[in-house]
Amino acid sequence: GAKLGESYTLYCSASGAPFLAASWIHDGELVTNSRETYVVDKATHRITSQMEVQDFSIDDLGEWTCTIRNKNFGNNVTKTIKYSYSSKTTVTQAPSQDYYIPKNDLSTSFEWTVEGWPLDQVTLDCHGVEENDVTKGSSEYQNNEPPIVKLTLTLLDQDKVLCKVTDGDKVLDTKNITKVGFACVAGEKGVDKGCEECLQGETSQAGSIECFPVQSQCEDGTYGVEDECEVCPKRTVSPGNAVKVQECILTTSSCEDGSYGNGNDCKVCPKGEISSASSVKIQECVQVASSCRKGEFGYNNNCTKCPIGKISEKHSVKVQECEPATSTCEEGEYGTDICHTCPYGSDSPQSTVKIQDCEFKESSCGEGYFGVK
Repeated sequence: GAKLGESYTLYCSASGAPFLAASWIHDGELVTNSRETYVVDKATHRITSQMEVQDFSIDDLGEWTCTIRNKNFGNNVTKTIKYSYSSKTTVTQAPSQDYYIPKNDLSTSFEWTVEGWPLDQVTLDCHGVEENDVTKGSSEYQNNEPPIVKLTLTLLDQDKVLCKVTDGDKVLDTKNITKVGFACVAGEKGVDKGCEECLQGETSQAGSIECFPVQSQCEDGTYGVEDECEVCPKRTVSPGNAVKVQECILTTSSCEDGSYGNGNDCKVCPKGEISSASSVKIQECVQVASSCRKGEFGYNNNCTKCPIGKISEKHSVKVQECEPATSTCEEGEYGTDICHTCPYGSDSPQSTVKIQDCEFKESSCGEGYFGVK
């Protein structure tokens, strides 16, 4: 192969008679700056033609064909010399950033420069863009420097684009380009390739690069704009007037089932509502239906009697709805204001407040007697 910047002399010669002439063609184009010398030996003429190629460049690559012909008889001989050149292809310039900020209707360009030869198989392939968003310029070269080609990607408002610069099967460069803010949720703004939370009292739209101030009328444990409020995620709380979910803060609670609160400061869920242990806010209390009798609590047909000395209303759903009560009833009775006899075969101590505290017992007493084993 030839070297860029070098000088080369091409030769061809032939003998014959009379009136020999030579011509040179380079890749189909006639070249007229050759020099010929003639030697006459009796009736035979010998011609030598030389073509000088100074400062060899990419334009000089290809086939050089010398033709020597006899002017009278039309006979000719040809000699073809082929010059080739190759240089390893490398990316000499790639985009310094892998993110961009959309500019209304204006586009953003990313450019790669590839050096080497040949460059015909060098391509820029980008997933997630239209075909006309990628352009390849013409090969450029100066003096004896290796040729280059420029590849350009133009983006308007694409979220994420994966690009590869290849030379045939060889990958020269990869770049994952993202739009600033595309992965940010509401309440965050995009900064470079990441997201930052908006300041307190500010929010944003998902995928935005700007925050804006808003007003909120939301109560503790919720967030939102104006009076359109949403409950904070489970185990998180927020102060009043929170505008975005990021203002909901993870909190620990030691509250038991049916209550909620921060740390050990627990409050009972409203009547008819339950919560799981460690609930932190009232919004985690959920209304349920109960078919339990008076003196019991529970839901989904799973009823438990209130602790001894406590009683509840019908359809109570949690133990906190069992309230202390007093009774003047004697043994074998139950009640608060009015005493009732325990069901047949059951007994109770004095001051029993509810029927569920009447316990069934076995007796070996004969007819006319009462008592337990």
